[in-house]
Amino acid sequence: MRNISSDFLISQQPDQRFETSIHLSANIYISIGKNVPFRELRNINGERSILIGHAVVASDSGEPKRIGEIVKPDILAHSQNWAGRWLLISPKMIIPDGVASLSCFYPINKNGVIGASHPSLACPTSKLIDEAAVATGAVIPPGTGYEGVKKLLPTQIMLITDGRIKKRPVNFNTDCKLTYEQLLESLAAKYQSIIRGIAAEANELWLPLTAGLDSRLLLAIAASSNIEFQAFTFQKGYLNMPIADRVTPPKLSRIVKINHKKIYGKAANKDIVDEMTLHFGRLSEDPGTPLYFAKHGYYDSFNSRATLLSGLFGELGRAYFHRKISTNNISADDIATTAVRTVPNYQAAQELVDWWHTYPLSGVDPIERAHWEARLSGKTCNALNLSDYMFQNKISGIFPAFNCLDVFCDLFSFEREIRIGGQHMLDLVKMLCPEILTLPINSKGNVIERRFRALLRKFV
Repeated sequence: MRNISSDFLISQQPDQRFETSIHLSANIYISIGKNVPFRELRNINGERSILIGHAVVASDSGEPKRIGEIVKPDILAHSQNWAGRWLLISPKMIIPDGVASLSCFYPINKNGVIGASHPSLACPTSKLIDEAAVATGAVIPPGTGYEGVKKLLPTQIMLITDGRIKKRPVNFNTDCKLTYEQLLESLAAKYQSIIRGIAAEANELWLPLTAGLDSRLLLAIAASSNIEFQAFTFQKGYLNMPIADRVTPPKLSRIVKINHKKIYGKAANKDIVDEMTLHFGRLSEDPGTPLYFAKHGYYDSFNSRATLLSGLFGELGRAYFHRKISTNNISADDIATTAVRTVPNYQAAQELVDWWHTYPLSGVDPIERAHWEARLSGKTCNALNLSDYMFQNKISGIFPAFNCLDVFCDLFSFEREIRIGGQHMLDLVKMLCPEILTLPINSKGNVIERRFRALLRKFV
């Protein structure tokens, strides 16, 4: 039997297995596990909505701005500047966050369930049809790897009364008038307001540090925001961790005068692997995966009230697939090359491409949209969903600070030549905290070392 303490279910009847059941409207109930954060919102007309997860406002002022208990009636437009990991359920619709990172799965054939946190809850009789993709997490949305169950995309909303999927009205900059420097200033203000908003609500804030660019930008934002936080780095074996990721983080922490903690794994715990297999099926145990960190007890070092900042989704706005996809007329074959190539994944890729053709987005580079909805909303979000279960009693939560539609609007406004390689990110670091650029970011030596380690792994 599935442990539902980190799950939620939106259905036409209350589910007695859950800790909390909220009667939202005439025949809509939201059942919530005991470790799932949620809060109630109302608009000025008194209409109630439920916000699952954590969200803060990305403000142009740079100052923290909390989402109030009273929100504007047009909550769909109002939520475009919400950052974090959340799902909003109103009596009219279900709205995902910027990457749909707090995943909502729904059954194709309505069975009284409207949406759920896992495919097996959305449709208990559903069969696993793509074990290879599910094991690695590389499932292409709206596919899920389960028969008859789909995932809500970040460019979609669901009408709660009949389950119909509609296009989400997202306002991207189709004709941006801001200069490059003005776009950088806009991003910097939004990022700082997000970080300050998180810090205002967190009991204990930790930032993961590596020698990479996403991590460096996250550090620059936090260090320039005048907040209290600490840094950590998970230590892995030589074959799975570059030398730069070992030596650079403590040096960076000394530069910005914060505490840094090296966290070492323990001997593998087979019981954890067995438990995860029971609940989720076979999962990858490769270094860097949630199950790897869980079975080696990395998260045991944190206080259960700790909030972990995350640079996840930071690669959006860098034309990440520009080497794999060379055309703006993206096909299902192009998408399939970015994930595990299976029949269900290919079918999901075709459905995704059909959605893009039917509902194009002005102002969005097609390569960015492919990375956004095929990769980030798929594999990256699946890792977060696993982490919800695996670390629910270890930490308070993981907060992806870069996940916000208003932030994406600014990112997509840069020319592709600027986005490739992340020049705008480097310039943001230079603007916010230039002293941390005295240490190299993913140097060429690091690339050579990675190739050498990859070669060694073939013989170990």
